[in-house]
This record gives sequence, C-alpha cells and structure tokens, in this order.
Amino acid sequence: MATPIPQNVAPFSRSEVEAAASARCAGAWDAVRGVVTDSRESVEGKLFVALSGESFDGHRFVDDVLARGAACAVVERELIPSRDRPTATVASALDALGQLAAHHRQRWGRLLVAVGGSAGKTTTRNAISSVLREIRGERVHYSDGNLNNRVGVPMVLLGLTDGHDICVAELGTNQTGEVETLRRMTTPDIAVMTLVAIEHSEGLGGIDAIEDEEGALFQGLSPDAIAIGNVDDSRVARLLRDCGARQVGYGSAEDADYRLVSRTPIGTTGSSLLIERPCQPSELQGEREMVRVDSPLIGYPGSLAVTAALAVADQLDGSPIRGEILARALADGFRPEPGRLFPCELADGTLVLDDSYNANPASVRSSMECAREIAEARGARLVLVLGEMRELGEWAAPEHRDIGSSLPAFSPGWVLAIGGQAVGYLSSLGDIPNHFVEDAAGAASWVVNHVEAGDVVLVKASRGVRAERVVDALVKARGSLA
Repeated sequence: MATPIPQNVAPFSRSEVEAAASARCAGAWDAVRGVVTDSRESVEGKLFVALSGESFDGHRFVDDVLARGAACAVVERELIPSRDRPTATVASALDALGQLAAHHRQRWGRLLVAVGGSAGKTTTRNAISSVLREIRGERVHYSDGNLNNRVGVPMVLLGLTDGHDICVAELGTNQTGEVETLRRMTTPDIAVMTLVAIEHSEGLGGIDAIEDEEGALFQGLSPDAIAIGNVDDSRVARLLRDCGARQVGYGSAEDADYRLVSRTPIGTTGSSLLIERPCQPSELQGEREMVRVDSPLIGYPGSLAVTAALAVADQLDGSPIRGEILARALADGFRPEPGRLFPCELADGTLVLDDSYNANPASVRSSMECAREIAEARGARLVLVLGEMRELGEWAAPEHRDIGSSLPAFSPGWVLAIGGQAVGYLSSLGDIPNHFVEDAAGAASWVVNHVEAGDVVLVKASRGVRAERVVDALVKARGSLA
C-alpha cells in the first residue's frame, strides 16, 4: 500500500543547487532536470538525492545512478575521489530535498492549498482537489496517496510546472516541528485544519503538545493568507481565532461561516447535504444562502470534508461555486482510496469498510460512527475489526480502554481485536461476542469463518498491523462486485 513517488522534471542549475541547499558542488555538471530519491527510477539527467534512514542508505547507490546517467548526486559525506564525480555535498540530504522543493515552489509562485490536522486530512484533501479540478481542470496539481511527510511533500512540490495554477498538498506529522517545517516549505495561500486530537503521541506528546504542533500550520501564515478551520473542534477554533491570517470557519456550529446545516443519508454510503454559506466570501457578515448537494462521501466526516471543499473553492474562485458544480465534482472526481474508509461490496451482500491505513483515537471513533450509520441504514449486523493504534506511547493503554468502554453503544454483533494493546478494546464489552488475535493473519482466518453474508464489517488499524490482509481474505473468500 506504499504510495508511489511521482516523477518530476523540475530544473535546477548548479548555482541554484548551491544556493538553495547550501551545497558544495564538485565534478563536471551544469544543470539537472528532475529530482529523484529512489535509485530504481529513471535517473537520466536528474538529481539523485541520497536519503538515509534506519534501514536504508541512498549513498550505497550513488555509483550506480551516476553510471546510469544521473547528472548529479546530493550526498552527505565526501565520496573518494570526490572531485571527479558530479556531486553536491550537504549537511543533510533530507533538509536539502526540502530546500530544493521550497525553492521550486517559490519560483513557481502561484496558489497553494495546504491541508493539515490530526485526522481527516486525506479525505478533505481529496474533496478539495476534486472540486478544484472540476473548476480549473488540469491546472490543479495534487498527488494521491500518503505523500504528507518531509519526503512526500517535497516530491509533490517538485511536480509543479507552468501548466499548473493551483497546488493542493497534505501536511502530516509524527514528530515535533514537522508541521512548521512543511508549512515553511509550502508557504500556503490557504491552510485548512480538520481536527486536533491524540495522534503519534510517542513522538509528539500529549494533546496540548499536539495542538502546538498542528497549530504551526496557522501560526506562520502571512496576513494575506486564508486560514480555514473546523470550528466544531474547540482547539481548531482557538487556533483559528489566534492566527494572523484571514479566518474562515466551517462545521455544524452556529457561528461557522460555512455551516453544515443538515445531513440526510442517501442509500447506504452517501448523504444529501444542506450547507449555509456567505453570498460573498469576502464579506462574511453579509447575506447568506443555502447550498444543497448530494455527496458520495461517507458519514459525518465526509460531509465536513465537502463543507471545507466548498469554502476553499469559494475563496479561490472569487465567487460562490454553484451547487450543481460541487455535486458533479464529487460524483465524477472524488475517488475514495483503499485503506481510507474504502467501501468494498462483496458478492454475498457483505459490505467491508477498509480503513486499514491508519488509526488514532479520533479516527477510530469517527469510523465506527460511519460504520454504525451504514449498518443501521442497511438493517445489517455490524462487525468491528479493530487493530492496535500504534505510536501512542504512554497513552496507548488508556486510549484503547477508553474506546473499548464506548463500544457497547455501537451495538456490534462481534468485536475482533488485533495485536498488542488492542486487547484493551475488549475490556468493557459485557456479553457482546468478542475475540482477540495476535496478528492480521489470525484475523484474516477468523473473519472468513465468522462474518455472515450481509454484514457491515469495519476494518480499522494502524498501518503496521497490516489489517489490509483481513480485507483481502474476505474478498478472496466471497468475491467482490467491483
């Protein structure tokens, strides 16, 4: 499920690399066209950045990529003999990648929308991208998948060309200072924040520290920028109120500038939405109007994502987007991604909600609400397959138990917990049938034998649990309608 890194043709002269990345250049090379971090990709005429991590070292492949035609390699240490090799030596290859991307973004110089928050980022980014693509077509640049860290975001930025007018980027974090680094790199014209909640606490700390980390998205915006925040979340509302940019709130709260007034389920996976908005986005105290739109996005979080997309489109387009354009954009352009609350209808009538890519307490609760709503609409039994939430540090055990205490309210027919701290989910279930398995392989075997035709099955876990194996096992055993 790893997201492929998109290719690019971003040009850099030798002097630009030296200036942007504080590099010491050697060897005979003048310019590059394109930046790569994966030595297995086409490298002809490109700049290869030798990234290093706990389990890999790009420096091992420098000789190979140069032999295959790379114009230059960005390295962190001297190569011997260095003078004869086209290299750019830097203090940190990761920093250099971000610095080159920031330089490219600045010389491109057009509008950028950044989406951050503890949960719901990808759905919101996809909704915004779909709506903007409906309005501006191929002039909108974005990338599918999970390119929201200090490697992924630069590669999104490096894909910008003169054929693009708008970029939509997702900014994630699992360590202190990452949001600020990515915000400085992207310099957003519009920044959208979805939620502040417990996430990656092993690297970020408690909820107040997470608020500080996510809040860096708004705090560094220029006065000319626009901050758009989900004011249903009190921490986002506070961060929005305290930032120096122009402020636009969305959500179901009475004081939201873009207010989700009502949501009526359509069928089993869509909703009819009524959203109130300002008639003139630049005059938020003026007259207001109602926008009705049918949305294919699942549940309340999906409806909030549509509301955020409407707010972004209005701000960028300079005039209110028509409801029928919004509906068409969502119907034709929005594609849910596997692993992110992806609905998979099986041949026997079972609906699997594949949310196996990531999990934190807020997203687990949100996904269970969606699954319950769909099960009730279908008159179906709800089966919850919940894997461990990882990277929570000292908060892991209490957060798993806290979610476990809420499970009876969802009236599940079965609860299956996968791995480690996930046993905490089962602590307060009473007579609700439940089972614990150590890993995804055990879970895959269990679901094939216990899920009944017509069930609604939510599969939710942190990426390291590999819970997509559970989804794969059900599809293989029952067949998919897709």
